[in-house]
Amino acid sequence: MVLNREIDFGAVRTSSSKKILTDLGCGSDELWKEYWKILLCLDRRGTGLLRLDEPIQFAPEVMQELAGTLDVVYLTGRTSNMHELTLRELAQFGFPVANVDLVMSPNLEDYLASPEQTRSALLTSTLRARKAVLVVDDNPLYFSLYREFGIPHRIGFLRMQRFPRESYRDATSVIASWKELLHQDPLAPAQTSRTSENRRDSSVPWLP
Repeated sequence: MVLNREIDFGAVRTSSSKKILTDLGCGSDELWKEYWKILLCLDRRGTGLLRLDEPIQFAPEVMQELAGTLDVVYLTGRTSNMHELTLRELAQFGFPVANVDLVMSPNLEDYLASPEQTRSALLTSTLRARKAVLVVDDNPLYFSLYREFGIPHRIGFLRMQRFPRESYRDATSVIASWKELLHQDPLAPAQTSRTSENRRDSSVPWLP
């Protein structure tokens, strides 16, 4: 939409939006921001693209199981204007949405300036009133933050096309499929001595 041209799907799977634009000789900040405005539905053209979204296989089932024993927090880079759209989409895909928290980036500018700093601020406010025992994320850039915040069980969902396994060095375990967590106690393998923290006031931040 931004460039009015076809982009090779291999590049989309392996590269960041900034790198794709730069490689195509179109790496201006204006175009990059236009891309994100569409993606985050700040431009109304983006709303129609939500129909292309699909849930990651087995993720809804795992989250339903976790919601039976843990409080669930969805922590996402999506901006707050997408709150209702995101809850509706999660419900449509079979994720638990009753009695969950959806924590979102306050605005596009802060997120683009520093995703890590934005994530740190969101974690600070989110964990002020709760203790997190488990996080599942596919972006290795955030795992040093999760370690610094003292989250004992940090599961990396491997995005092999984009990040090598060694990128998840601050994760306590790495999975290639959400099926590996199905019908399992995800708190047991990483630190069995901490499983007593599995209680209703615990939280599961997760990035959809």
